[in-house]
Amino acid sequence: MGISCLPGEIAPGSQGNIATPRSPVILLEYEREIAGWIHGIYSYRLAADPFVEIVGLVVDARYRRTGMGKFLVQEIMNWANIRDCSFIRVKCHIVRKDANKFYASMGFQEIKQQKVYDLFL
Repeated sequence: MGISCLPGEIAPGSQGNIATPRSPVILLEYEREIAGWIHGIYSYRLAADPFVEIVGLVVDARYRRTGMGKFLVQEIMNWANIRDCSFIRVKCHIVRKDANKFYASMGFQEIKQQKVYDLFL
């Protein structure tokens, strides 16, 4: 999908704190290697029903277009269904054409485009 994240590239402050009961990380192993992973976050807002946001989906370039990405998304869908979430959200940069096509093919609907602002501390 255009993004990779190897174990040595994980943000230092995140190591050991990513997978929690409300934040699953699902690894997909193929031939004794990590072929892909997905990270979801259970989210709730004051003005919205609970949902799961996919905050990371990576499939090794060697295994793309083999159904592994679809499998990982379906695993997050199952996880969200068990928790009675009303939808799954993913934010995808507009320039990532392949990733946008992938999510559309999975049934995700584009809701809006927005700008993102950070305030660094």
